[in-house]
Amino acid sequence: SMSSNETGQPGHPPTTAYAWSVGKKQRRSYTSKTLIKALNAVMNDGLSIRICSGVYKIPERTLYRKAREARKQYCNTANQNLRAIQTQSPQLTVLNETEREWAK
Repeated sequence: SMSSNETGQPGHPPTTAYAWSVGKKQRRSYTSKTLIKALNAVMNDGLSIRICSGVYKIPERTLYRKAREARKQYCNTANQNLRAIQTQSPQLTVLNETEREWAK
């Protein structure tokens, strides 16, 4: 007879990244807190999305998408702040010529 799992390998639980619900609809098996932790690891600690996906049990595509959105949001905020500084004191150029070339 087979062991408690369906894979037939003793001592290995069936690996599923998702918690499945009735009706073949995918339900996420991670909390928003976990997602934030994973994103933090990717954005600030330089961990790869592939590794974080495995560690935090979040699909890679989800992490890619969220990281992209977070980056976009961060850049928009940074640019807004920069514009605010420059309009307050126009004589202050925050970037020198070389940096401006790199920013393009």
